[in-house]
Amino acid sequence: MFKRVNFFLGDQAASFAAYVLVATKKAELLAIIVSTELADTTATADNTGYAEQKNDLRYNVMTPMFLKISRGLTAHYFNTNDFVNRKLYDFNSSEIEKMTDGEFDEKAKFISTRATALAAPLLLLGVTALNISGFASNCTTFDTYQPQPLQKRDETSAYTDEVARLLGTADPVLASLDINCALVATDFPVVYGEYKQTRKIVSLGGGSGTQTFEEPLATSEIKIICEIAYSASRQMQFFNQGSASSIKFFFTDMINSHRICDRGCSGILPDFSSGRYKRNTRQRLAKPCGLAV
Repeated sequence: MFKRVNFFLGDQAASFAAYVLVATKKAELLAIIVSTELADTTATADNTGYAEQKNDLRYNVMTPMFLKISRGLTAHYFNTNDFVNRKLYDFNSSEIEKMTDGEFDEKAKFISTRATALAAPLLLLGVTALNISGFASNCTTFDTYQPQPLQKRDETSAYTDEVARLLGTADPVLASLDINCALVATDFPVVYGEYKQTRKIVSLGGGSGTQTFEEPLATSEIKIICEIAYSASRQMQFFNQGSASSIKFFFTDMINSHRICDRGCSGILPDFSSGRYKRNTRQRLAKPCGLAV
C-alpha cells in the first residue's frame, strides 16, 4: 500500500502542487519505503545454507577423520602402555555424534594438537601427515562456520524488528497525508477518491501476514477492505480492534456482489464483537473474491 500511495502522489503531483506538506510527507514516505525494503531483504533472506555448510563440514568431512585420528592415537598409547592418554583420546562414533558443536570443536582441536605432535608414530599406524594437516585446517574452518547459523538467526530477528519499527514510523506520515490530501476534495473530488483507494490494502498473493484496515465506517455502511486471490486452503483471522461492537465480516463475489462463505455459513459471518474469529475458507469460495466489512 505504501508504494501505491507514493506512486499515486507522484503521478498526481500537479493536483497537490499547492499543498507543500503533501510533497514533504511523500518524500518521508519514500525514504521509509527504501529503508524498509533494504531491511526486509535481510530479514527474509534464506540463511539455512550456513547450518548446512557447518553440518556438512562436521559430519561428512571432519567426523570420519576425527575417528581415524582418535583410533590412531588410541592405538599408539595402547602400544606404549600409556593408559591415561589412551582414555583421553579414545572417542567412538556415538560419542562424537552426541557432542554439541562447541564440544565437537573443542575435542577436535584437542586431538588435532596431539596428532600434530605425534605425526611420526601415527604414520606407522596409517594416519598420514596429510590426514593430520587437513584435519587441523578443517578445525580452523569449523571455528568460522560454527557460530554463523546463530549469528544469522540473530541478524534475521534484528532486521525483522527493524522492519516493524520502520513500518511504525509510516503511521504518522500516512495520517498527515490523509489530512492534507483531503484538502483537494473540493477542487479535485475524483483525485481525492483515488487517493482513498490507494490507502486500502490489497492482497493478491499467498503466504501469511497481518493487514490492517483503518477508515471511518458509517452505520449500515459496507466497504470492501481488501481483494484476496483465491486459494483453496487459505485460513484467516479477523480482529475487531475498534470500539464498535456490531461489525460483521463477510466474503463477497467481486463480480456479482454475492455474500458467500464456506460450507455451513449462510449470509454474514458471525458477529466479531468478541475481538477475534477464525474461518477456514476451504470450500466453495468464489474466485476472484474480496473481504468486506
